[in-house]
Amino acid sequence: KVKKQLKKEESDIIDKEIELKKKDLEIKKKKLDLELKEREIEEMAIEEKEKTLKIKEELIEKESELSQAEIELKQKIIKEKEQKMIESEIKRAVSEFMVLEDEEKDEENKIEKE
Repeated sequence: KVKKQLKKEESDIIDKEIELKKKDLEIKKKKLDLELKEREIEEMAIEEKEKTLKIKEELIEKESELSQAEIELKQKIIKEKEQKMIESEIKRAVSEFMVLEDEEKDEENKIEKE
């Protein structure tokens, strides 16, 4: 009877040890799962940082292109203004020349009439 009781207690102890080992393994598995999730989150964070950097680089590039386009536009506007000023100066000079020519003809006509 005592032997049976001892065997029963021994069996109970073994069962409890098995339960403890199972729980220990479950805890280890959960710990590993958490570490895996942490790594996944870290990788996602790195990917997001890389995307953000790429977007910032693209933005800087676009801003640079825009600045270059603005400079080119301003240069074009300046050239157009210069061209208009030159054309205006030419028209004025031609007009002045024509006035002088007319005055000269008038002078010649006066001389001829006299």
